[in-house]
Amino acid sequence: KVSSDEVIPDDLYCVGETITIDGTVNGDLIAAGAEIRVSGTIKGDVIAAGKTIVIRGTVQDDARLAGFDVQVSEMGQVGDDVSVGSFSFIARPGSQIGGNAYLLARQAELAGQINGSVGAGLDALKISGTINGNVTAHVSAPEAGPEQIAPMAYFFPMPLLPSGLYIADTAVIQGKLTYTSPAAGDISPDAKISEQIFQTPVPKVTPQVPEAERPPQEVPGLAGALSAVKW
Repeated sequence: KVSSDEVIPDDLYCVGETITIDGTVNGDLIAAGAEIRVSGTIKGDVIAAGKTIVIRGTVQDDARLAGFDVQVSEMGQVGDDVSVGSFSFIARPGSQIGGNAYLLARQAELAGQINGSVGAGLDALKISGTINGNVTAHVSAPEAGPEQIAPMAYFFPMPLLPSGLYIADTAVIQGKLTYTSPAAGDISPDAKISEQIFQTPVPKVTPQVPEAERPPQEVPGLAGALSAVKW
């Protein structure tokens, strides 16, 4: 633990069950643990891997986060880009991300402010905050809902979002929304979006082999044995 009155003059490397940073790190924070909570100030990057990662303080540069439950809380600020690989990512109301957000997750909820763009590959995406750039996302069809993993829902510390794209009436997207999904998203008519583009996935095409180039098919069983005999 780094207490609120501590200042680390350079980079900080941490490994442990629970990692709590309440003070100031003048360099980068590199951390691995079951639970990682940053409530102080990191003047460089945060590179973290853990089950639960919560940014409550200020990260002045990039945040690269891998975990099960990753959050930027109401008071959390990241000065530049956020890159996340997780089961769930939440940017809560009041959170600030100064750059872009790159997300690879089962679900993501974006309720704060992102000054850059969002690139995401997810099963479920909910946007209720402000994104000053573009949104480019690949999401699942709405009918592929959380019932697929509902038997394990007891073990999840967060609510499961329904699959697909959901944009609330409070959402503001200053740039272009481009999303690829088997079905159209649930987009509130009151959401402020500069431009929308909906794309269905490109179907996989099996190349057709010309008849003359097709290999002879094997005939199973007794018929195959008889056909091999030269009379």
